Amino acid sequence: DFSISTDGIVFNPICEGLAQISESISSLYLQLRTLSVQEGDTKREWVPEEDFPGLVALLTSYSQELQSLFDLAQVYNGSSFTNQGSSYIQSAYQTLNSLLKKPQYLPNNNATLAEGSGSISQNISAASLYYSDASVSFDKIFLAGISDKKVYQKKSGFYAFWESIRRFFISFGSTATYQEDDALEVWVNRPTMYVDLMQDLADSTFTQETGIKVNFRRLADEGKIILSSAAGASPDAVFGLSNWLPYELGIRGLTYNLRQFDDYNTVIKSFAPGALIPLVADNIGLGLPETQDFYVTFYRTDIASSLGFSIPNSWEEIIDLLPNLQRKGMNYYIPLSSSVAAKSLMTTAPFIQQMGGNLFRYESDGTIVTALDESTGINSVKLMTDLYLLYGIPLQVNNFFESFRNGSLPIGVSTVETYLKLQYAAPELKGKWDIALAPGMKNSSDEIVRHYAGSASSCIIMDNEERTTPSWELLKWWLSDTIQTEFSNNLRKMYGAEYIYNSANLQAFQNSTLPEAHKAIVLEQWEYLKEYPRVPGWYMLERELSNTWNDVVLRGANVRTSLDEAVVIINREIRRKLVEFGYISKAGEVLKPYVIADIDDIKEWQQAG
Repeated sequence: DFSISTDGIVFNPICEGLAQISESISSLYLQLRTLSVQEGDTKREWVPEEDFPGLVALLTSYSQELQSLFDLAQVYNGSSFTNQGSSYIQSAYQTLNSLLKKPQYLPNNNATLAEGSGSISQNISAASLYYSDASVSFDKIFLAGISDKKVYQKKSGFYAFWESIRRFFISFGSTATYQEDDALEVWVNRPTMYVDLMQDLADSTFTQETGIKVNFRRLADEGKIILSSAAGASPDAVFGLSNWLPYELGIRGLTYNLRQFDDYNTVIKSFAPGALIPLVADNIGLGLPETQDFYVTFYRTDIASSLGFSIPNSWEEIIDLLPNLQRKGMNYYIPLSSSVAAKSLMTTAPFIQQMGGNLFRYESDGTIVTALDESTGINSVKLMTDLYLLYGIPLQVNNFFESFRNGSLPIGVSTVETYLKLQYAAPELKGKWDIALAPGMKNSSDEIVRHYAGSASSCIIMDNEERTTPSWELLKWWLSDTIQTEFSNNLRKMYGAEYIYNSANLQAFQNSTLPEAHKAIVLEQWEYLKEYPRVPGWYMLERELSNTWNDVVLRGANVRTSLDEAVVIINREIRRKLVEFGYISKAGEVLKPYVIADIDDIKEWQQAG
């Protein structure tokens, strides 16, 4: 056996000292922020001993403690060499001393204490993380027999040159992927390292068990799928596809109807019913969900405790909370603020669905129109604009993570991207943040409806009759509980804990290594997951709903007037597309009914499986 272990107990005094200073500085920062107000006069000179008694003495003691910890770290280093951890401590010490040179401006410069990259708190937390990890690195490891002394000999320049030539010619040899004509051709819209892991997993399990060979290839551009189909060179299946593409491909007859497989209803039981909505159209199974995002509330526990507010569950509670936050120079974040220009349906549709509304409806003659002109549509648009016009939610937030980090937006709704950044890129916030269910709308039964979108990537089978059965077997294998769990674990083992694979398979996500409390919240939020259905021309609703928001919030237009204009444009495009795909005639006569995907139908299919 061969094993190496490290013991960082010797660094405990440094870690404990840094933790105490970090906690104290964070608390001091919140007090200064509250008292001085973020929008205060930056030229104002304070009298620290009168306005903030004991402030200078407190910061001076932190400076002295940082110097002591730096000296201790240098002793452990065994030389005058300054490692990365010591550099972080030194940087925090120098920044703090710079502040102390002009104490009259301390409250105006409190951002330097704990706001974002380069702050004192961030440097201290980075140093603490460095020493607590107790990492060790090796330049070389030689494994050889005891008597084999040649392995330790330094090789000549000619040897290195010859090895490089040998590796060059080896690179032209065969690869690990199958090239046989009978191998399934699967394109994967993921980085190469993911594709390599998938290939290894398929070779060692799927091919061994079924005898079906698989050749995974990286898909660099999703647009190539349509081009390859036109050229008659499409793959057998595509994995990792953007969730909107299966509909666009399927309505043009390029994907195989998965509902034709007898066990389709059984397979879809592994997924949240709301995640299947964009993958079903006109009663056709277009694909299956592969990965899944989540919208949850992120909040700073330290700031919530300092200001004494509870986590809001509804939009009414958010509106009640806003004055308390805004008095302290803070605010609340919603995904609608991520862009001031185009608003995606993922950020606008939840308002409509939480109010019990629909995006589309059938007219009496069987044609399809938008339902934005119904009362729920009008009220939802009014809410999403009033949040900005009346209640002061920020119009645009370029980076919620950084705003959350510096405390200007201590609470808001965001996705797994923010979760990963907080876990691995904000050491100064360790233990100072948490997640909760995303807010929703209280219905007539006093239940809070928390519908949000959440689909990320999907898998499809191309319409190739001869290869659909083995492709279906591969798809079932890939999306199974066991394989999704194994792939997620392999990814983390190979590339690090920050590589979280958010499987859409609910059991596989349950098996993931996320903290149990966080998994429970995400799984509960996914019970409300509800994607929006697609109809021909659906994209026009996304565009016009975004335009309506811009007209009302930025140009002062009337909600009802702007919506009336949008409805005309949306209905015109839906009608044009229904004609194009043969659902209605140019005269408006219904030639064949178009079935809008409904979550209740999907639940019935799952129950029948």
